[in-house]
Amino acid sequence: MHTYTSRTVNTLRKSALWFYVAVIAGAGIAPVFLLNSASAATVQLTNREARVTNAIPNTTFDITFEFDTPSNASEPVQGIELEFADDPLAEYASAPSNTPDVSSAAYGSITNWDETTAFTLGATEDGDSFTGTGGTSLNQLVLTRTELGPEDAGSTDKTLQITGLTHNVSTNTTFYVKIRLYSDTARTAANLVWEGVVAQSTSQTLNVSARVQERLEFCVGTTTTNDAVNLPVTAAAANINSCTDMDGTNVDLGVVDNSQISHTPVLSINGGNQTNGIAMVNTNAVNGTVISYAAIQESSSGQLKVDGATCAGPTILTDQCFNSSGATQGPLTAGTEEFGMTIAGVNCGSVNPISYTCNYAGGTNNLQQLTNYVGGANTTTYGGASTANFAWVDDGSYTNIASSSGSAVRVIDDEALILRFAATAGATTPTGTYDVDVDYVATPTF
Repeated sequence: MHTYTSRTVNTLRKSALWFYVAVIAGAGIAPVFLLNSASAATVQLTNREARVTNAIPNTTFDITFEFDTPSNASEPVQGIELEFADDPLAEYASAPSNTPDVSSAAYGSITNWDETTAFTLGATEDGDSFTGTGGTSLNQLVLTRTELGPEDAGSTDKTLQITGLTHNVSTNTTFYVKIRLYSDTARTAANLVWEGVVAQSTSQTLNVSARVQERLEFCVGTTTTNDAVNLPVTAAAANINSCTDMDGTNVDLGVVDNSQISHTPVLSINGGNQTNGIAMVNTNAVNGTVISYAAIQESSSGQLKVDGATCAGPTILTDQCFNSSGATQGPLTAGTEEFGMTIAGVNCGSVNPISYTCNYAGGTNNLQQLTNYVGGANTTTYGGASTANFAWVDDGSYTNIASSSGSAVRVIDDEALILRFAATAGATTPTGTYDVDVDYVATPTF
C-alpha cells in the first residue's frame, strides 16, 4: 500500500495527462497515415515518354504521350489531366512562364487502349489538379470520356496525342508534363489511379552550312566522234570521254574544189584527218553557260585564207580568201565559194547518267545550239553537209553559238558540241593552203 502526497498525486496527474496527450496525438496520426496510404496506392505509369513534332520556340506543335500501365488491378479511365510545369514537384496557382501555351490545344487520337471510345478535351485549368478553377494563365488540359470499361493492367504502348500547342519563347528550356489518369470524370484524389511525369524541351535551330565553289571545265580540240552517242568515224578511233582525250588542234578539210562540198570529218583518202572540232563543257553554273567564238584576225581578216593574203572583199572570187557564210545560217552550193561552221549536234556520251538525263535525240541535253548554228536537230546520227546549214562571222567579234540558259537544269556535265566545218571552192578560187584560227569561250553565270 502506497501513501501518496499531494505532490505525488500532482506528478501522477501530469504523467497521466501527458499519456492522454500522446494517445490523442497518436490517434491524430492515424488519419494522416491512412490518407497517405491512399495516395501511395496510386501507381506510376512506366516507360513514359513524350514526343513532339518540333522543338522550335514560337511554333505550333503536337505532342504524343506514350506509356505502359503497370501490373496492378484493372481500372476504368474516365478522366485524364495533363499539367504542364517547369518543375516536376511544384504545384502552381497559374501557368509557369516557360511551359507551352495550351489555350488552342485540341484532342488528337489514342492508340492501344482497351476501351477505344475517344476522350473529349474539356476546359483548360490553372494550377494544382485538385483545386484549379480556370483562368487566364493556363497550364492544364482536362480530358473526359463516359466509357466505363476497365483498362487492362500491364498493357503497353498506350498513346495519347494532343495537337495545336505552342512553344513559348525560351530556347533550350525543359518543361514537364504531369500525367494523371482517373477512374471517374470527377478527377479527385480518391479516383487517381495511375500517374507519371514526362519531360521535354525546346531547342534552337542548328544551322549547318557548306559552300560549293564555282567550277568550270572547258576544253576545245578535235574528235573523231561524229554523232550523239559516241560512235567514232572509224571503228578504230577513240571516243572523247574527258578533256584529257583532246590533244588535236587541227581540223583538216582536205582538198577543196568546185565540184563538191567538203565537210568534216573528211576521210584521209580525200586529204583530211577524219576529225571534227569539239568543245566540251563541265560546270556547276546554275544560271546558264554561253559558248561563243571569234575568228582570230590575220592580216585584218578572219576568213579562211592563205596566211598573209589580203582579202579584197566579201564577194570577191579571185583573192586567196574564201567568202564567209556570214551571220545568218544557210546552205552551201557546190562551186559557189564559201566557208562556214555549224554545230552538228550535242554529244552526251560523257555525261554521267547519275547527274541527269542527257539525250540529244530526245532533246534532254542541257547545252542547246543557238539560232544559226543548228546543224542537226535531235538526231542520233548527224546529217551530211548537203542537208546542213552553215554560218561564219569573220570580223573578230564574239558570236554566241550554244547555251544552257534555256534548259530547266542549267548545270552541264561534260556535254560536247560537235563542230562541223564545210567549204566549197569556186572555179577561180586561187590555189594555196588556207586556214583560220578560232577562239572559243565559255561564259558561265553563277
